[in-house]
Amino acid sequence: MTVSSSGKAVSDDIQYIRLYIPRPVYLHGYVAPFLVLYLIWLYAWLVIYGAGDYFEAGLIAVAGIGILQILTCLSCFWSVHIRCALTCRSVSDIHLATVAKVVPTPNNGYPEIVALHHDKVSKDTCTPCNITTVHCTIT
Repeated sequence: MTVSSSGKAVSDDIQYIRLYIPRPVYLHGYVAPFLVLYLIWLYAWLVIYGAGDYFEAGLIAVAGIGILQILTCLSCFWSVHIRCALTCRSVSDIHLATVAKVVPTPNNGYPEIVALHHDKVSKDTCTPCNITTVHCTIT
C-alpha cells in the first residue's frame, strides 16, 4: 500500500493517508496564537486604556478570547482534519513521520490519527499500523 496524494483511493477501504510530525505543545494552533492575543489585549487594556476606567470591558474581552480558545480546542477533538492542521507538521518522507492521518473511503469508518512504528526489515523500512480493523503496511 502506498500513500496517495492524488484524488484516487489507496485501497478499497482507505481513501488517502497523510504523514505528519507532531509539533511541540507550545506551537499548537490553540496555544501560541492565543498567548499572543492575550498579551496584546492585556497590554492594550492595562497600559493604553487603563484597567480602572475599562475594568468590565477588559474582562469581557479576556472572556471572549477565552471562549474562542475553548472552541478551537474543542474543534480539535471534533475533527481529525483540524487537529492535524493545528497540531502537526506535514511531511512527505515516511522515515521522518511519527503519525499518519488515515481517511477511509465513504461508509468505511471515520478518519483517524495513528502512530507509526518503524521496524527495520532487511534494508527496507516497513511501517505497519492498525486502522480500525484493517492492518496496513506502508512501504
